[in-house]
Amino acid sequence: MKTVLLTGGAGAVGSAVVPELLGDPDLRLILLLRPAPGRSVPERLEELKTFWRTYGLGEPVWGRVEILSGDVSQERLGIAPGPYAQLADRVTHIVHGAAQVKVNMSAEEARRSSVATTVHILTLAREARALEKLEYLSTVGVAGTLQGRIEERRLREPREFHNTYESSKAEAEELVWEAMEQGLPVTIHRPSMVVGDSRTGRTLHFQVFYHLAEFLSGRVTLGWVPRLPSFRLDVVPNDYLARAISASVRNPAWAGQVLHLAAGREGSWPLERYVAVLPGLLTAAGLPTPRPHRLPWGLFRALVPPLAWIGPARRRKAFRHLPRFLSYLNEDIYFDNRNARRLLEPAGVLLPDLSDDLPRVMAFYAAHRPVRGKK
Repeated sequence: MKTVLLTGGAGAVGSAVVPELLGDPDLRLILLLRPAPGRSVPERLEELKTFWRTYGLGEPVWGRVEILSGDVSQERLGIAPGPYAQLADRVTHIVHGAAQVKVNMSAEEARRSSVATTVHILTLAREARALEKLEYLSTVGVAGTLQGRIEERRLREPREFHNTYESSKAEAEELVWEAMEQGLPVTIHRPSMVVGDSRTGRTLHFQVFYHLAEFLSGRVTLGWVPRLPSFRLDVVPNDYLARAISASVRNPAWAGQVLHLAAGREGSWPLERYVAVLPGLLTAAGLPTPRPHRLPWGLFRALVPPLAWIGPARRRKAFRHLPRFLSYLNEDIYFDNRNARRLLEPAGVLLPDLSDDLPRVMAFYAAHRPVRGKK
């Protein structure tokens, strides 16, 4: 029987991985959770169980789940020496997905979230006597500002990054490559921009894409949207990631591989297609969008800073944060996913079609998005 330690089970990807892993009756899951502000680990677990019940997970599966209270950013994962030693004796697989996906972290906060956690997971992996493989969740963001085709390999090129999240993830991934050179069995997964389940739109967290969707639809800019460059935006649903990671757990021969869990050049959409489609999808889901007004790209970017000081507070905040997101829309980059598809498709893990998925993704967002002033 496999014994899998999962970190990041309360995240957008990890929360989708849990039901997929537990679909294997010969798998025991150790879920590392830390307390959150105002909520204990048992309280967090009950909240997560409510979410997982929507996947059809009933009480019987919890007999194969063990909850560890800890913190992967601390040495020994924040666990006492005795239980930590027992964990190292038992675990056969590690899925490391814990990290904060925020584009406005300080460098120190980002490194604590990405680098420190990776150091501690690699330490455990080296000490785990029965370890078969580590599944390491990185990000396509480790490519930073590189242009053109990004291959599924170690990236040694000098490059800059859009934010501290990307730079810290790149630093952390390099530590993983060094461990692989020393013989540690690892599969590196690089997801692109994550959206909800392709079948239901369901997600535990709304990440970067949803902020971009508010902008591309004109909802946060009174309909003012720039004429965008002819570049593409790569998004992928969380259920595809969950199936890919679970398939990798079952395939020890995939050690040493990099998988771009991304739509790739063929599956990603041009930016202007999002601008054309999103207003209708959001309106159909009950979120009316204003009539679009188009501006040249350069003029729009020049107007963003002064507009951050004008109008209602919500709009000022939206314009203040826009530059962080606009940088994602001004680059000719795509993620080669041929290696991932070569491995995943024979295993029955197929990339969903965004044309089918996006209506469900946006409908779920419209129904469940955070509303200012509501708890």
